[in-house]
Amino acid sequence: MSRVSLKLLGLLLISSAANADTGMNKDIDLLEGALQASIAGIDKTVHIGAHNLDSLYLPKQGVVYTLSNPYAHLINGALHFNFDFNVGSDAPVISAEDVVGHMEEEQRHYWEMQSRMHQERLEFQMEMKEYERELKDMTFELESAKGKNRDEIEKHLEELQAAVEEGKKAMEQAEREFQKAQKQQNSQMQQRNQQVQLRMQSFVKAFEGEVAYTLCRFGAALKSLPDDQYISFVLKGMGAEVAHTEPRDNLVYVFRKEDVLKCVIGQLNEESLLEGAAKAR
Repeated sequence: MSRVSLKLLGLLLISSAANADTGMNKDIDLLEGALQASIAGIDKTVHIGAHNLDSLYLPKQGVVYTLSNPYAHLINGALHFNFDFNVGSDAPVISAEDVVGHMEEEQRHYWEMQSRMHQERLEFQMEMKEYERELKDMTFELESAKGKNRDEIEKHLEELQAAVEEGKKAMEQAEREFQKAQKQQNSQMQQRNQQVQLRMQSFVKAFEGEVAYTLCRFGAALKSLPDDQYISFVLKGMGAEVAHTEPRDNLVYVFRKEDVLKCVIGQLNEESLLEGAAKAR
């Protein structure tokens, strides 16, 4: 074979590979669009758009669709603030942006309260030091005072001691109120997080159903994907909570394309397809 023929063959192979990649990308995008439309209505309080859903092809493995946690902004156990929103089945629709805005407002309120408490502690400490210095001076004067002057010093000393006790009580009361408010906000935050967890669990269950539905209706769109490869879905940050301060695990679902095609032609139903998927939580 001549050098020219070899060069033409190389160009044909490159062109064929490029066309295959283009076809695969189009197929992936088609199914991604169907999936996005399918899951968009699961929870009206969060907006699932292109920024949440991503896809890629792993050579010799298959297609992977990744959905970023749409509730990520609603969970932040490290901050002690309250945001008041309902998640019941008959609750009004509240967007994630509204909730985040409310959370940020409550966060500012909390830090303002902390700053105010810190300032009050500093002022109290400075005032106590001034009282202590004056008490020390008055006590020294009392030792050498006599008659009417001594009576006046003793009276003033009593007033200072009473002021110190009153200041201590006021500061202790302020500390108790601050601790109470902090405890209440922590409790409310925990309740809200629990509510978000329930919403996430409900979303995951609905997501599984929508994925099975979409694959059984539109799975054949991945015609460029070899039948012995896989279609995987990753829910980022919606798995088990390892630790309160650590990122949540991912949920992973792996479907065999051959099973998806069976569901498309009616040899498998959606429930069987989902049950047959490999899952990692």
